[in-house]
Amino acid sequence: MREKKVIGFVSTSNPHTDRMAWSGIIYKTTEAIKNAGYDVLWIKYSPNPVLSFIIKAVLFLSGLANNWYWRLTRYFGILCSRSVCIEDIQKCDYLFFCDGSQMIGYLKTRIIKNLTNCPPIIYYTDMTFRLMVDYYWHNIPNWIRIQSDSLEKKAYECSNLIIKSSDWAINSVINDYDCPKSKTAVIEFGANIDEKDIVISDSYIGGELKILFSGVDWGRKGGNIAIDAVKLLNEKGISTKLYLVGLDEDKIPSAYQKLSYVEYVGFLNKNNPEQYKRYLDIISQCHCLLLPTHAECAGIVFNEAAACGLPSFTYDTGGIANYVVNGKTGYRLNIHSSAHDFANVIEEVVRNNKFEELHKGALMLYKERNNWATWSQRFSDLMESVSG
Repeated sequence: MREKKVIGFVSTSNPHTDRMAWSGIIYKTTEAIKNAGYDVLWIKYSPNPVLSFIIKAVLFLSGLANNWYWRLTRYFGILCSRSVCIEDIQKCDYLFFCDGSQMIGYLKTRIIKNLTNCPPIIYYTDMTFRLMVDYYWHNIPNWIRIQSDSLEKKAYECSNLIIKSSDWAINSVINDYDCPKSKTAVIEFGANIDEKDIVISDSYIGGELKILFSGVDWGRKGGNIAIDAVKLLNEKGISTKLYLVGLDEDKIPSAYQKLSYVEYVGFLNKNNPEQYKRYLDIISQCHCLLLPTHAECAGIVFNEAAACGLPSFTYDTGGIANYVVNGKTGYRLNIHSSAHDFANVIEEVVRNNKFEELHKGALMLYKERNNWATWSQRFSDLMESVSG
């Protein structure tokens, strides 16, 4: 029997246990790598807290960067690379990164200096730095833009295989960073729920329309647009209730509190078994997902919805096209669309009895492509071309 190769998963959080880190992607990716036939060793990194504080304080007091953007600098990358245990690297046949572009180049140099050879690097994320600027990240000092962009390019040069979760992201790797297409690939995320826990919801055929909203960022996720759209649907004569997951009621604007057509579920931690079950129960009783997110690299919640047969209504932005297919699994509206536009599209689906078709399409997309079993197989096929 062939001995399993070891993939070192480089991460700040424990990829074997933490279901919340990066929306659960780190945990589920680790599980998928194991199912592809590899052992996974957690390669932890954590920059020295004292040095981190000093650097952050100097940058902040000098007006060069705030406390978060310092993570895009080479100082952060150097500290992270120095915190990795080289002895752990020796146990690995490959290194796998879900973030850390600032540290990859420095860590590879350190590994080569100490071990002569560096294990092949697989780099899997849902974005590139250039895509994030003025999309997710705003008002980044120019010196950090230049530095972080250079570090990102270096990370791609150091990687043996670059995987992204959408065509939107992989096209940026190829076009913005001059990366050869031959060492890139797209593998979509699966869902951050276990297959055994998936319950297929009933397709909407009448009565109260139950809509899911799931997000912790009120502004970016378009919480106000979702609630306004539900209000409009009720005014159009379609009895509708919105299940608002991710935000406690007192954390949203007062004008959107205490509404009869909104169920304020609050934040649910999937590391907590009871809250995880509560989340599953809510999805299984809903008929669709409404997430008017203004910026999204992928959105694992779209797959969680699709796994249960919920069509998705969202904006056409970022990498969402790999997760919501217009007219088949839901609808992506123009980024300038209003709550009225969302309400009109959902009304049209209701009036024309299209929910069953979208329900089946969502289930099919999840079954055929956007699931972790498929991820494992596609990853295994790609790894055949990676020497190690």
